[in-house]
Amino acid sequence: MRRDIHFLTGANGFVGAALARELARRSEQVVLMVHQRQDHPFLRALSVPIVRGDLRDLSALRRLIPQGAVVIHCAARVSFDPADRPEVFETNVDGTSRLVDAAIEARARSMVFLSAGAVFGAADTAATLMNEDSPRRHAPSDSYAASKARAEQVCRSALDRGLDVRIANPVTTYGAGDHHLRAGGRVVHEVLSRKRLLVPPGGTSWIHIDDLVRGILLIAERGTAGTNYLLSAGHVSYRDLFEAITTAGGWRGTRIVLPPHVAPVARRCLALVGQLAGLAHVDLPVQRIAELFRYKYFSAARARVDLGFQPTESLETSVRATLEYLRAERLLVHP
Repeated sequence: MRRDIHFLTGANGFVGAALARELARRSEQVVLMVHQRQDHPFLRALSVPIVRGDLRDLSALRRLIPQGAVVIHCAARVSFDPADRPEVFETNVDGTSRLVDAAIEARARSMVFLSAGAVFGAADTAATLMNEDSPRRHAPSDSYAASKARAEQVCRSALDRGLDVRIANPVTTYGAGDHHLRAGGRVVHEVLSRKRLLVPPGGTSWIHIDDLVRGILLIAERGTAGTNYLLSAGHVSYRDLFEAITTAGGWRGTRIVLPPHVAPVARRCLALVGQLAGLAHVDLPVQRIAELFRYKYFSAARARVDLGFQPTESLETSVRATLEYLRAERLLVHP
């Protein structure tokens, strides 16, 4: 029986490198595309083809994608800075469009697009558990999430051109490998690097990287064209999330829990709320601050029922794995 060859973009990133390692462990045929660097620790021990490519270069993408491949598109520009919006959209939207064109020309068997849970927005109360069909409340306006939402439209338009595209919507991901501090590693780093911790009243969803990788590969194996799949292991308030992180890290400092009514003031006073620990920087855009007072509680029921997705790792295990990796790679600096 013919085995699929996988073409993986963004192989030097958190999710891409973990996928590359798992595909290699399964002895799958895989070609890894990186942009400039291939310095992720997970790639060092892999004996698989690694090619350099650029989502801005259609001709290069045409050369690189093997005929009939399963394309898994993880490459993205991650930034929440409004000044980076043109670059974010060029990479995440226009780059995805070029990859789609190249995949169609290569007669790709299918394509899995790594989007984000954030495209579904957030709810005002903890009682709201959102899924793929929920009305999109507080649609994301930050550059990254907005670009992912637009890129999903690009992928859907490819269905009419004969490309079988499925969409993965992961939530905040923890575990070993967040080398560039783009996901849960950034959260853990920020919380443990602060002496004063301001805790917003909202909440978020989470998943361990190993569970996410299994979920993405299930989408590639069993997913339905044109379908979104939220990949989440559970949800947690920021208060409990920060507690899990500070307990695991042995953090000693001052914790201040913010009440919900602070939100309107926070949206007007960037200088003050820019001191939010754990998830915010002084340059955090207003809409990102507002999200900290809302709830991104997502259900993975569709993936569980349709794909057999069964996450196994707990929040505590996920946080510890993140912390151990940051310490081992000397990426964590305490105040």
